[in-house]
Amino acid sequence: MLFVKSDGTNDRIFHNTYNGSTWGTATTIDNAGQNSDWPDICARASGGWAFAVWRQHNGTDWKAYARKYTGTWGTISQIDDQTNGTYLENARPRIAFDNSGAAVAAFLQYHSTNTKVMAYGCQYNGSTWQTATPLSTAANYASNPCVAMDGTGKAMVLFVENSNLYSVAYNGGWGATQDVDIGAGTNILAPEVAHISSNTYMAVYSQSDGGQSIFASKHNGTSWGAPVEIDANAGAAYVPQIAFNSSGEGTAVFKENNRIYVNQFDGTNWGTAVLNDANTNTATTAHVAYSSDENPIAVFCQSDGTNDRIFASVGYIHKVFDYGNATTSWNTAANWRPDELPTTTDTVVFDGAVSAANCVLDVSSTISRLMFTSTPGGLDFGANTLSVTGDADFTGCGTITPSTGTLQLTGTSAQTLTPPSTQTLPTVKQNGTGTTTIATNMLMANGLWVASGSLNGSAVSLDIDGDVTIDAGGSLTAPAVFTVQGSWTNSGTFTHSSGTLTFDATTLGHSIDNGTDYFYNLSIDGASGGWSVSATDLYVANNLSINQGTLTGPTGTLYVGGNWTSSVGVFTHNSGTVEFNATSGPHTITSGGQTFNNVTFAGSGGNWILGDAFYATGAVS
Repeated sequence: MLFVKSDGTNDRIFHNTYNGSTWGTATTIDNAGQNSDWPDICARASGGWAFAVWRQHNGTDWKAYARKYTGTWGTISQIDDQTNGTYLENARPRIAFDNSGAAVAAFLQYHSTNTKVMAYGCQYNGSTWQTATPLSTAANYASNPCVAMDGTGKAMVLFVENSNLYSVAYNGGWGATQDVDIGAGTNILAPEVAHISSNTYMAVYSQSDGGQSIFASKHNGTSWGAPVEIDANAGAAYVPQIAFNSSGEGTAVFKENNRIYVNQFDGTNWGTAVLNDANTNTATTAHVAYSSDENPIAVFCQSDGTNDRIFASVGYIHKVFDYGNATTSWNTAANWRPDELPTTTDTVVFDGAVSAANCVLDVSSTISRLMFTSTPGGLDFGANTLSVTGDADFTGCGTITPSTGTLQLTGTSAQTLTPPSTQTLPTVKQNGTGTTTIATNMLMANGLWVASGSLNGSAVSLDIDGDVTIDAGGSLTAPAVFTVQGSWTNSGTFTHSSGTLTFDATTLGHSIDNGTDYFYNLSIDGASGGWSVSATDLYVANNLSINQGTLTGPTGTLYVGGNWTSSVGVFTHNSGTVEFNATSGPHTITSGGQTFNNVTFAGSGGNWILGDAFYATGAVS
């Protein structure tokens, strides 16, 4: 944290850090011998980085300074325009930085040539500050700069000029000025801007529309959308603040009619502004930030009737399992923060900071989104079904116990499933109308069931301990590596993605029915395992390998477009036909001494080499 305090002679900028349990000793970070004010800081919890900017007098003028913290404070840098600018205007310099350590500062400075107060931007490339650049025009006085930055070096600076709100984006260089607000000649005060995701931003500001209201405008990466009024129409509204979590959900807090109000953005739309203060007394400014469990925390100053006090309020937009009842039950309200059971519109979060024990899904439940942010914090599915209509992210999970439960994906639009990196999920059931994409980690699951919609696993590997079922109307896109221990039933659509599907069970009694869709490479590789083709025909676009276990062919035709390899595995022909239909070659047929029934070579331009003795009890053509 930063604060201004006299050292007995001058007002100085002091810094102090909190290590999770205690505060350190406050130290100065500015130049000694002159007054300083208007500090601003941005910090990143991961890595412990921070950037500070402030205004300080140098004996002649007010100047802007910056300093980087990486466990210790680096060199002080003067970042204002030292060529055309003179003094720094009475407005706080602002700072934002990204995960790479790049930063952008915004401030106001009196321009000696144009004799106007202009908004400036200055970029830090990870090692040095670049020359400050004027962002506003020379025609009017500028005020109220603010800045936000994404994670890839891009930034957005806002400022007020001639009562209008403008922006300039940084993307390797400064872009053109864009209009943010609803029109000219209105009284804009105290704008703020926050990064949402990628190159998108949200601006909030107080603006006169007959009264004084709070508006929000979203930048889509190219331009600003139409402003939306987000206040409660309860009186004059001022000093909005805004923050977003990693899910693209945002919270705005502001003062309206001398009370503190809050409005929340769900990723698509703003909600309804509601009171969020401690009492009916006069309140002043509020600030908002998100905690590690992605819930917003607002702090604000309000009178308790005698003194101005600091209050805090947590806005639980997510349900966090906090083990509050000292039991593991999902179906106990006291185990959640707040003390309410998750509903169909809730994001459920397991956060290691508060989820001290694993949760048992002791009732089937439907939620909007599932997140594991850090361990501990695990989930036992029991014999129940957890249905998720949005994304399910197991990246930071504790222990996952699949039991006999089901993870059901029921979205009507695109969903993402991010499996745990080394643990097995219960049966995963795709049962929505949209497409679910499996991302980042290999999916290990007790079973896989595509009842409706589409499941795309092409970017990862799949390892299924039980059966795979694709119902009519369902679609499964396979990865390059796909392993199944159980049976395979396809009444819908299967896309092989030129990958290898391996059946590796060590027990008998499994079946394979892929309808009229093709496998690409098919491998039977389970010691003592047994599979029978239950469909009339089976289609393999490329190679068929029987390395271990037994494959009983269809009563109709087994089509093979590549090599046939049988080593210690067993092929039972079931009085059916094997048709080799490649149109190129050579391809190898190694039967391992197994006997075919009918064999047909049907590929125009194809040719085959026998790798060992060839036996057929029926016709060869």
